[in-house]
Amino acid sequence: MEILKKLRFDDLEVKPPFGGKLRLSEDIQQAISLIAGWDGESRRFVRSSPSGVVRVCDGRAKAVLNITADQAAYTLTPDDITTSEIMIKAHPDNVGQVVVNIGVAASLTAGFPLDAGESIEFSVNNLNALRLYVELTTEKAAILYTE
Repeated sequence: MEILKKLRFDDLEVKPPFGGKLRLSEDIQQAISLIAGWDGESRRFVRSSPSGVVRVCDGRAKAVLNITADQAAYTLTPDDITTSEIMIKAHPDNVGQVVVNIGVAASLTAGFPLDAGESIEFSVNNLNALRLYVELTTEKAAILYTE
């Protein structure tokens, strides 16, 4: 097999970087298919614990963004940050709704509404796919994202 596209493994730093037109034997192709998954946009290696147990769980938490609306009808599109999963929680003291959407603007009539204390989690490849709408001034939401 000859690979004409540049191979990208975000989890594996290769020096020198892979170039085009690599020739991979069948056994190498089979080995790569066993240790790498494809999420539709990038290859991701299957991880294991030091004892060899395959890690089948959520990604490791990278950071939490705490959002406080500084106006009514506050909207947010986060920065360009690679991630695998996002969890969003509306603050328990909120009176209005926090609305979540993916790839298109969120509003009271477009997206998944979260009332006070409710949360949602889902998988995306980049944090900037998230669109957030916070109904009332000073209402809060927390966004946890993974590696």
